[in-house]
Amino acid sequence: MLCFRALLSVGCLAACLLVPTRGDVILNEFLASNQRNLADRDGEFSDWIEIFNTGPAAVNLAGWSLTDDHAEPHKWTFPATNLNAGAYLLVFASGKDRTNAGVELHTSFSLNADGEYLALFPPESDIPATEFAPEFPRQQADVSFGFAGGQPRFFNPPTPRAANGPGFANFVADTKFSHDRGFYVQPFDLVITCATAGATIRYTTNGAPPTATTGLVYSGPIPIVGTKVIRAAAFKTDLQPSGVDTQTYLFAEDIFKQSADGKAPPGWPTSWGNNVVNYGMDPDIVNSATYKDELRPALASLPSFVVVTELRNLFDATTGIYANAGNDGRAWERPASLELINPDGAEGFQVNCGIRIRGGFSRDSNNPKHAFRFFFREEYGAPKLRYPLFGDNGTDTFDNIDLRTFQNYSWSFQGDSRGVFFRDQFSRDAQLDLGFQAERGNYYHLFINGQYWGLYNTCERPEASYGETYFGGRKEDFDVIKVEAGPYEINATDGNLAAWQTLYASLRTKPVTDATYLKLQGLNPDGTPNSTYPILLDVDNLIDYMLVMYFGGNLDAPISNFLGNTSPNNFYGMRDRTGRSGGFKFFAHDAEHTLLEVNEDRTGPFSAGSSGVSKSNPQYFFQQLTSNPEFRLRVADRIQRAFFNGGPLTVEANRRRVSKRTNEIASAVVLESARWGDSKRAQPFTRNGEWQTEVNRIQSSYFPQRATAVLNQFRAEGWLPAVVAPSFSQHGGPVNSGAQITIAAPAGTIYYTTDGSDPRLPGGGISPSARTYSAPVELTENVQLQARARSLNNDWSALTSANFLIIQTWTDVLITELMYHPTAEDGADPDDFEFVELKNVGGIERDLSGVQFTNGIRYTFPNGTRLPAGGFLVLASRESTFTNRYPNLRPFGVYAGKLANSGERLTLIHAAGAPIFDVSWSDQLPWPSSADGDGFSLVPRNPNANPNPNDPAQWRASVQLGGSPGADDPVLTVPQVVINEVLAHTDPPDLDAIELYNPSALPADVSGWFLSDDRNTPKKYRIPGDRIVPPGGYLVFDEEDFNRLGEPTAFTFSSHGDEAYLFSADSAGNLTGYSDGWSFGASANRISFGRYTNSVGEVQFPAQRELTLRGNNAGPAAGPIVINE
Repeated sequence: MLCFRALLSVGCLAACLLVPTRGDVILNEFLASNQRNLADRDGEFSDWIEIFNTGPAAVNLAGWSLTDDHAEPHKWTFPATNLNAGAYLLVFASGKDRTNAGVELHTSFSLNADGEYLALFPPESDIPATEFAPEFPRQQADVSFGFAGGQPRFFNPPTPRAANGPGFANFVADTKFSHDRGFYVQPFDLVITCATAGATIRYTTNGAPPTATTGLVYSGPIPIVGTKVIRAAAFKTDLQPSGVDTQTYLFAEDIFKQSADGKAPPGWPTSWGNNVVNYGMDPDIVNSATYKDELRPALASLPSFVVVTELRNLFDATTGIYANAGNDGRAWERPASLELINPDGAEGFQVNCGIRIRGGFSRDSNNPKHAFRFFFREEYGAPKLRYPLFGDNGTDTFDNIDLRTFQNYSWSFQGDSRGVFFRDQFSRDAQLDLGFQAERGNYYHLFINGQYWGLYNTCERPEASYGETYFGGRKEDFDVIKVEAGPYEINATDGNLAAWQTLYASLRTKPVTDATYLKLQGLNPDGTPNSTYPILLDVDNLIDYMLVMYFGGNLDAPISNFLGNTSPNNFYGMRDRTGRSGGFKFFAHDAEHTLLEVNEDRTGPFSAGSSGVSKSNPQYFFQQLTSNPEFRLRVADRIQRAFFNGGPLTVEANRRRVSKRTNEIASAVVLESARWGDSKRAQPFTRNGEWQTEVNRIQSSYFPQRATAVLNQFRAEGWLPAVVAPSFSQHGGPVNSGAQITIAAPAGTIYYTTDGSDPRLPGGGISPSARTYSAPVELTENVQLQARARSLNNDWSALTSANFLIIQTWTDVLITELMYHPTAEDGADPDDFEFVELKNVGGIERDLSGVQFTNGIRYTFPNGTRLPAGGFLVLASRESTFTNRYPNLRPFGVYAGKLANSGERLTLIHAAGAPIFDVSWSDQLPWPSSADGDGFSLVPRNPNANPNPNDPAQWRASVQLGGSPGADDPVLTVPQVVINEVLAHTDPPDLDAIELYNPSALPADVSGWFLSDDRNTPKKYRIPGDRIVPPGGYLVFDEEDFNRLGEPTAFTFSSHGDEAYLFSADSAGNLTGYSDGWSFGASANRISFGRYTNSVGEVQFPAQRELTLRGNNAGPAAGPIVINE
């Protein structure tokens, strides 16, 4: 038997090689984190396991088996397959369970890169041929693990189906810095350390990553007296080097004085290929009496991104991406570090990534300030960036991010006095305000290797991963359509063009019939849903997208004026092929050519799209659809909603939108002026001069005049009826029960409804639900009031619609269950089993009409939604998977997005916008660990009250596996025993130990429960029967219990830091939801960690003054000082 045991807690690897008990077949190598190494026949990068026949004769593998569960040796069995002497066989550990001999094999399980049990068993034997026990060590991306010369080794690169190389024994620990990245005023000495004994630390200051032979050898503290970029790594023979850690230290005075003479800084190139070169901060701004005192506030007004990379990656005349900005694609991606530094000291991040130049026109060699795109991949480090770049309003998980420059109407490129830096952002913000998903963006300073590079704007990319995040489902199911620059033709950047082509073909013929118009929306001619019709178009999204384009007078999207209005440009279209989130949706993108001329008319019609599908675009679809009367009236309805009654495109709403952004960047514009204001002329553009002038023009002149101009354009096109829409005496919002709402219109008969339906029937008839207005409407419940005016000629006005909310208290509506990290079954996506439960804990029915989830997930309750007293309501991530797991309960609705497995903020607001319930939970202690991937949900301890939902003490894991959607969770009867003390650093004869404490007045039976050093692997040591913790008493387990020789799940604690957990279980070994545990840091010999409640009631686990197993804890070794106010 070939046996491997990992003793990672002490940072070493040990292996035992025994004579094989049966045959010469071994498990020779495996890859548990396959990112780009080897794809299976499905094109997926599945984990893989390599089997090697070391013997002199062929072996038939029939009956041999692989397993990742020591309790199930024959979990996956090989078919009859001959493995010749000296031959290798690759089995993909994908979970696809394929056992057809002669074709690619797949196990029924996949591998856990964090470490787990793995073994190869001969036929009809419980003695493994090869075993990694209790678990193999934590694996790295695209680094395999196996044997070389009988010893366990890592291999980089892996060697599937080939002899293993020498490999390496382990990984060098990461370097640690005494000072974190950020802005500094005073010089300091920087200390760099590495926990791996004998490792050599090397560092650089020029942006290049150090190697085993390059960079300075660290021998002592490094004086940091000014702006400095430090990149460090640690090296040791026979070990894989640590990753490169990057820390940037910025000093304001250095920034303001950088390259004052315009010359290249020391070590920087004097040329950027054929690009215009521009360095330095303009002394005319930096030393100006007007601005010099604003420089520091300007620097602190926004977060800062810091790019660090080898300068030749950017500026080499042949291979540099900045010097050759016109090139794109993977070949023009370079490795870099990206840091985020927050001016208030809040935690930012550092991530290794790939960097490219982004954009179209901005790539011009006359533009000295290019834009960037950052890619997060396993080959650089983290496969995704996980950080809330957009706060609570967007996702915190990114495959890539864009950092936009300002090329059109900019100071740096075109020397244009109209540079305001928010034109594109305005359109994206407007689309969000209209109620649709859009490309979120924020503003940042940018530094490159410590040099200030100016003001930049982040921008989400509506690609397939965006669709998965904001609309739910799987990114593999999304079609994403955009325009390819150059030919200016559409292509599918994700998915395919099939549905798009069907949509285009459906709209080729005018007039578009009602049947066609409805079919595009998945409806029969009578308006009822038809499940056989694919939903191809989100009509409201198309209309509102075009309203944003028309209002801004967009010259370059979705049809380009600069291309003679014959070609599309600058749009994204997205659709989930499963139909889960409706038809194609469109996104405002790269909208810099906006907010210019007051009378700009982009209503067309233009020819782009008429020549064929390659030139098709959303405006072409819109133009074709306006031949349909029902669509035209829907356009009128959306115009009425957006441009009247305080809608998102009214003058005041537009002004507020711009003011929000100008308030954010006004101070930072001073630094942009210093860096790039003199790029195209000797006298720099300034914040108080050209910038403020153009901002004032847009706010004071453009917006009021533009509203009138664009509405006149709509009327000229016939998109606004001559019949004026009604108005309400109060346009929605909170009202007292019994409030009287009057409705008025200058002409025609007014028809209204209060059930959310349209007073007009398709085709022009009067709805049976409609009432003729003759007296004020009395409101006694939440309603959506909708009204139209109808002329004597039977012409209808646009729809006026408003939501009215009866003033009531909302403390009775609680979120009472969150299944945020469910388990999967039958190969399904675990996220599909998520759900959220609401409960009305009060004594009267609650009207949820218009109530919506805004953070975390997105869902708006339809009009007429009632939650009875004591009633429950469940929303699911996916209805089919939910009903399969909970067949006796149908979810009320399906939400968009998904709950983060790591925890996030979830907000429920009422129709007037005020919060009803707001909770931010986490998968980290002290939040219940059993709710994080073990199959249990998160429920409040008191199902009828939750006074502080952000307090982890108010929550527990559910009693039942799978939770209890639609009902109160059963009362927790499990004794709440806690881990009270842990001893992790011992030398013989002492043993690692863990102490349990029963705080209750009754005996606590913990027989059959589990102890573990890994919260993600609960079932390590099962406590034997008849183990009782007395009331107020203690029970201690040590290595003789949980580290017994031969036990595959044996463990010890690491003196370098570890975690200790207790999990409740029933007599069959099934988890029952209760858990307690905590993590701890490095410890000295015989120094334990213990539970301690500080002066403000917080439970902590500090090192103890002395070891007190089986007794009261001694208390912290150094009393912690708690500043409460």
